[in-house]
Amino acid sequence: MPSSRQGRRSLPEEIGGVRNWDYRYTWLRDASFTLNALYQLGCTREARRYAQWMCAATAAQGLPLRVLYGIDAPTEFPEKTVDHADGYRGSRPVRIGNGAEAQFQLDSYGELLDCLAICEIMGDDVMREEWPWFRSMVDFVAAHWREPDSGIWEVRDRPRHFVHSKAMGWVALQRGSEIARMRGLDGDFETWRNEADLLRAEILDQGVLPDRDCFGRAYGESNVDASLLMLPLVGFIDAPHPTMQATIDEIVGQLSPGDACAQGLLYRYHHEAGDGLPGGEGAFTICSFWLVEALALAGRRDEAEKIFAGLIELQGDLGLFAEEIDPPSGTQLGNFPQAFTHIGLINAALRLFGETAKGESSTATRPRSGSNPDPE
Repeated sequence: MPSSRQGRRSLPEEIGGVRNWDYRYTWLRDASFTLNALYQLGCTREARRYAQWMCAATAAQGLPLRVLYGIDAPTEFPEKTVDHADGYRGSRPVRIGNGAEAQFQLDSYGELLDCLAICEIMGDDVMREEWPWFRSMVDFVAAHWREPDSGIWEVRDRPRHFVHSKAMGWVALQRGSEIARMRGLDGDFETWRNEADLLRAEILDQGVLPDRDCFGRAYGESNVDASLLMLPLVGFIDAPHPTMQATIDEIVGQLSPGDACAQGLLYRYHHEAGDGLPGGEGAFTICSFWLVEALALAGRRDEAEKIFAGLIELQGDLGLFAEEIDPPSGTQLGNFPQAFTHIGLINAALRLFGETAKGESSTATRPRSGSNPDPE
């Protein structure tokens, strides 16, 4: 949810390391997960207010979308270091602001269009009232999806053609074209649909590792990335598809810590693949909840439930989760407490055990149209 700029900062991602970040902002990628959880839990008033805030905050600044937004919608957060202070347990430098603020992150557009689709599924036209703004976003994605971006993890070395980013670009184009067609809204939905088809074809051609029949982190790279677990969650591919099953297994095989304190902990990606920063970090907790959802959708419920139970045991003394967990010790690292992680926990629990506020299966609330691509 929108957070005040006057709030706390965070724990370091590595004790004594340089990965210390200022988290006093709202990231758009958290948006659709939050909105989905609020609607499923029956928090309609809160969901509507959050949807209204997202529309107002982003439209006030126009395109391209910014990565970070303050609660009153400022978007200028230059990153500075506070050289006279140490962070937690001597971790330096202490930072104010965030250098990712001006990055191009294609996935943000998909997250916002996914929010629009979630509102439509839940019978709420609160975001459709702002259709001209969403139409401009879809046009922007149609014009820019071929460009590399900094990705969901905001790498600081060089932009890449990240597969997760491309898939979320497809989400933006697919959601926009379908909603425009179904609701009779103005927009070039035929072009959007064609661009969505071209983008999907490119992902399946360049984003699948042929020797392993699984999705890779980025075009031309052989490693995987935990964000690929989101592909079935947003309807890009069905989880039981062999390519997605292989992707799940590769992620668990490559990104599980060898000394993990609980099954299911995952690093985001191989740091030797490069992200522009020295040092390491803990296992990224929301990735484990994405794994629970992906396994459940893939029909591997026993695995999903076992991992979910183990993750619950890693809650802090207050029953809260941080952004990351140190695999050997279970120590909480990074942003604490992190809303993104708790939204992942809620969505995973609903996927396994819950029903929506409308009495439907919780798996039905995420938009799933256009899935089942065939990599062959």
